[in-house]
Amino acid sequence: MNDLQIQNLIFGILLTIIIVKILKHIFKFNRPNLSKGYGFPSTRASVIYFITTFMILCNKLNNKTIKNMLIIAFIICFLKYILNEHSFIQLLVGSIIGFIMAKFMYYYN
Repeated sequence: MNDLQIQNLIFGILLTIIIVKILKHIFKFNRPNLSKGYGFPSTRASVIYFITTFMILCNKLNNKTIKNMLIIAFIICFLKYILNEHSFIQLLVGSIIGFIMAKFMYYYN
């Protein structure tokens, strides 16, 4: 990765977090287990899928690493669902936001 891609990765992560936090306060959907804070969309899912998508787009990973990153991203989201910290839709929308933001930041480069 070159310096501009690293800058876009870091800026993109921060921008994704800010966008998700704003959406959480707009929608105000609670988490399934009623823990503190809003859960829609999932910040963790958006950041995980942002990083994974951005790294794949940068073409710096081999096929095995790409598969491993996607599996890890899926497992983390699945655990958040199983532990009842997020609903499926909260994770799905968070993942989609991360994916879209990564594509935007990559092509913004």
